[in-house]
Amino acid sequence: MDKESILNQLRSAKVAHLKWVQRAKSLIEGTPVAKEAIPLDYTDCAFGKWFYSDGQDIILMPGMSVMDSIGEKHTDLHQIYFKIFQVYFGEGGRSFFSKLLKMKKKNIYCRTRDGRNIL
Repeated sequence: MDKESILNQLRSAKVAHLKWVQRAKSLIEGTPVAKEAIPLDYTDCAFGKWFYSDGQDIILMPGMSVMDSIGEKHTDLHQIYFKIFQVYFGEGGRSFFSKLLKMKKKNIYCRTRDGRNIL
């Protein structure tokens, strides 16, 4: 694998990740988004599919241990999104707005691998 190929793979993975994040933001901002458009599992999104296949070759290269940290952060991101997904699509299929009108203020926390709580 040459340098140019690696850089192209990283760019493509970054674009895929940014698209996933934008769809999640759109959902939070009230734009209807099909729940299938934002995969829950960290290995099902385009970035995860790349990271846990071809991306593993990059991790094995000298000086690329930072990729392990990226993998952990990617997993944490999906754990946090799962909490958001439950608010929007959980509870027997009730819509977000019907839940919003009936629910009291509720903070949703997600614990990261290093034990931090994220709101």
